[in-house]
Amino acid sequence: MKLAFLSVFFILPFSVFAHNSGEAGVETDSSGANENTQAPFVATLLQSSLHSSNARAIMNYAAPQESMLNTLKAYAMVVGVGLPQDVQQAGAILQKEVSKGYVPAKHFFAQFALDGLIPAGNKKNDLPRMMVECARKDFVPSMVWLGGYFFEKNMSEPAFFWLDKAAENGSFAARYVRGGMYCEGLGCKKDIEKAEKDLQYVYSNCKRAKLASDAGVSLALLYKLKYNSPDYLRKAEVILKELAERGHPDAQYEYSCILCYKGDINCIYWLDQAIQNGHEGAIKTAEDILNKYETKMPSGGKR
Repeated sequence: MKLAFLSVFFILPFSVFAHNSGEAGVETDSSGANENTQAPFVATLLQSSLHSSNARAIMNYAAPQESMLNTLKAYAMVVGVGLPQDVQQAGAILQKEVSKGYVPAKHFFAQFALDGLIPAGNKKNDLPRMMVECARKDFVPSMVWLGGYFFEKNMSEPAFFWLDKAAENGSFAARYVRGGMYCEGLGCKKDIEKAEKDLQYVYSNCKRAKLASDAGVSLALLYKLKYNSPDYLRKAEVILKELAERGHPDAQYEYSCILCYKGDINCIYWLDQAIQNGHEGAIKTAEDILNKYETKMPSGGKR
């Protein structure tokens, strides 16, 4: 069985970074965003669980107020949050700020153009170079994007390079995936202690509930599968029980497995909860149990 972060990431390669949804996985530890910006659409972006991290990344990057607000405005127009969606106008605004050399504008122009959300115009061939340039100028979303790009291409060493830089600059998403890479030795030397530290940090500190919960499940599975001792199994059980009660399908299924191993009848309840939440592993487990029951049932027997 793969750890949760790897199984989820390989099924949906950009589920952690979610480029085209606006949730680029760049919730940082920094609290230095300019909260005094008065534009109502900015307040709406900051209140959005999907887009607040990117809005803060733009606001945290030193620049003239006009360039910052224009980039935030274009971002809001592309994702349709706080302002009506208008990709043509958004693209024009971003191109204007790109011509000024404003790094966040370069990043989001390249990202949105690569995702096909805005026209690239005559800059199509410049987009990858633009993304690397932004990453080298310490714009965290660019580091995360490059890490995700190389990860999807199975180029583990450059993926780890950029994700490591993004993690050290405050990206919880990058730190989450870096923990997985440490665990499996992808692009780096295998280090279970560093993997545990990264996953524990994201689980305990990330404000994005889905990412924090995924990190918690991955941490529990690391305890369960990598350490394989009673003490760590109990730690895994505590985490999975908490997340199962919050409604996390992976946690519900894994918790049911632990209860089944212990001979606890409550495993049926949690397996059913995972099934109701569409967990494929839980559904397959239930089907396997049913098939075994039907195979053993005497000819002419009734359920």
